[in-house]
Amino acid sequence: MLSIDEIRSREYKPGNNPGPESFCTIIDVKGLWEGMFSIYSIRKFHEQPIYVICDKETEDVIKHLGFKNVYTKLSVNKESNKKILHGIFKGGADKYNEDWHFYHPIELMFRKPDVVDFALSENSNTLFVDGDIYYVKPTTVVYDSEVGLYPQCANYFLNSNDLWREQMEAKYGVYTGSMVYTNRKDFTDWWRETTINDSVYYEQENLSRADKVYDVKFFPATEQLQSYHFQGYGDMSKFMEVPCDLALDHTGWKIDNGLHVQAGEVTSFHFHLDLGGVQDRGQEVDYKAKILGRMFLTMLADSEKDEHKDMLQFYNDHIRVNINPECEIKEAVNA
Repeated sequence: MLSIDEIRSREYKPGNNPGPESFCTIIDVKGLWEGMFSIYSIRKFHEQPIYVICDKETEDVIKHLGFKNVYTKLSVNKESNKKILHGIFKGGADKYNEDWHFYHPIELMFRKPDVVDFALSENSNTLFVDGDIYYVKPTTVVYDSEVGLYPQCANYFLNSNDLWREQMEAKYGVYTGSMVYTNRKDFTDWWRETTINDSVYYEQENLSRADKVYDVKFFPATEQLQSYHFQGYGDMSKFMEVPCDLALDHTGWKIDNGLHVQAGEVTSFHFHLDLGGVQDRGQEVDYKAKILGRMFLTMLADSEKDEHKDMLQFYNDHIRVNINPECEIKEAVNA
């Protein structure tokens, strides 16, 4: 297990560079409106091209919304999904766990190397982000490694619990597959092959071994905010139905034209906006995602930044009306 000190010493440094040369993601109709909000959030802060592997419904909405410099590839459909789920992963991998599909759709997650290939066919590097990551400020780190990964269990904002980290990393991996940078075109072959032959948890756990092959650096803790960051704050369920300020006071976080945590200002939020869609897929709703959602929308509503005002307007006009978030921030979405 990497020490916290070693992780911090290998983090990307802040800088004024414009970010990666391109972004890429995967979206299908089941996560359609989360994906549209993700694309919109990237475009608010970055002009780089965005490459999307998707289905026909998603491509139609991308065109309808008029996103600029977004390129799509239609490869998600029932037939191709079946080849992945019931072909490659029907006993084809020794450690494949059939429970994987209950939590996340492996037929989409296995395509992450494909969309990275799509982006690298036109660019020298790219940043893959999940379709439920929403930027609230530019990514300004200096991308100066072959591969960039986010060590999720080591990046929460209280003192490290080494036993908890060891257990989580053994089961899920050191890094999340939700945010992966690379400038190596052979990285995708390695990622794809180790997902099939070596990983014990989706396309993610195998990333723990990427630094045996590539020069790897890490995203700083503030590059994304996710439910792991509530680790160490105790039972947060009592903060679901009370004013958002109480949850902020409990964590020591502050809203001031952005969300400020102990490690600094958050660059992106990672959570499911469409909780009803999560339930429809048969997955469990993480109650902490509701709290993150309330913080996120409250921050947008309270912000004086034009980008945040635009994001909230886009949410009201296009996202809120098409999803079932199960819990809303009335004072935020009606602002």
